[in-house]
Amino acid sequence: MQFTFSVSSRRLSIVVLVIALLVIVQGSCTHEPFEPKTVTVHIPPPDQPVDTNSDNTPPTQPVITGCDEDSIFFQRDIQPLFIAKCGSTGGCHSVDSAQGNLVLSTFDTTLNSGVVIPFDPSNSLLYQRITAPDTSKRMPPPGADQLDAKDMQKIFLWIQDGAVDCDSTNVSYASTVRPLLEFYKCLDCHKSGSGIADLSNYQGVKAQADNDTLYGVIAHLQGFPQMPQDTDKMDLDHILQIKAWIDGGAEDN
Repeated sequence: MQFTFSVSSRRLSIVVLVIALLVIVQGSCTHEPFEPKTVTVHIPPPDQPVDTNSDNTPPTQPVITGCDEDSIFFQRDIQPLFIAKCGSTGGCHSVDSAQGNLVLSTFDTTLNSGVVIPFDPSNSLLYQRITAPDTSKRMPPPGADQLDAKDMQKIFLWIQDGAVDCDSTNVSYASTVRPLLEFYKCLDCHKSGSGIADLSNYQGVKAQADNDTLYGVIAHLQGFPQMPQDTDKMDLDHILQIKAWIDGGAEDN
């Protein structure tokens, strides 16, 4: 059997083929439309202001003028050793006993005694006696609380550096003592009507300063209760600032 195709049939076939190709091409290019995505950027809120009127505001440590931490000074570094080992109340070299006419509880009496030669520890009688190989000549004497090697080295360096003291005259009740009592929360217990020492006003603090109790309790001297109670001891610089105020007459300034 023989088939014949007319020209018009061929043209129709070509048109159908072209249409089919266009449909395929169009389908291959069809995809889901692109839609912009929403990106959420988290911007942290500004810092909340501190409510300075709230009781929960942490206390700010008082700015207290202290001694240079890189140097050794009598009041901050040496006096606590002498008071604890040599010159506390009733000790051998306190103001009350002054054995051998030697008082080591203050800077002036220590320097005026002649046992310290600034810049020359080896020829200073004080250093010679605390390091004497012969225990019968060593101070403190046998049986007393002894200076350890670290204490002796500190005294040596103090004399070698000139046996100086720091200036602690810039203290007062209003700007130094009262803020420290508040910072260490002493007034939480020692307030009016508490039945114990009242530190809520100058008169009460002055009374405790005059009878040596204030310094004794904060410096944790032997025979005194340790204050502040149930917490860390005051920083040494703060103790010495209060001591300087007491030594200056504990004035209402």
